[in-house]
Formats: sequence, structure tokens, C-alpha cells
Amino acid sequence: MPRRVAISSGHHPVARVCRELAFREKFLVDIADGMNDVFVLAVVLAIDAIHDERRQDEHRGMGGGVFGGSFP
Repeated sequence: MPRRVAISSGHHPVARVCRELAFREKFLVDIADGMNDVFVLAVVLAIDAIHDERRQDEHRGMGGGVFGGSFP
């Protein structure tokens, strides 16, 4: 089942992201006109990297994360 997330700045939508899990992970990113595409993609990849690290830590029973805390 795809997971959908919206990214906004204040009350203005910046991008919609859909993550699909298949043989390989796939992201569909719809970026608002006038936004810096490269920056938005970098934010999406950074968030994914943080989630991957958190999943690995939980799998090893370590908890924590990039900033040393556990975030919901």
C-alpha cells in the first residue's frame, strides 16, 4: 500500500510524496510550481534516510536516532 505525505511551508503546499514499496522502493514526488526541485528532493531523501536509520536501530533494539532521541 503506498504511503502519501504532504510537505508544506507554513500553510502553502510545497510537495506531495507517495512512497511505493515493490521490488525496489519508489518515490513519486509532485513539486509545486516555483519551488526548488533539487532542494525538495534532497529533503525527501534526508527524511527517508532518517527513517531508515530509525528502523535499523529499532531492529537492533537500540532505539534513538540521528539526534539521540526517539521521535514518533
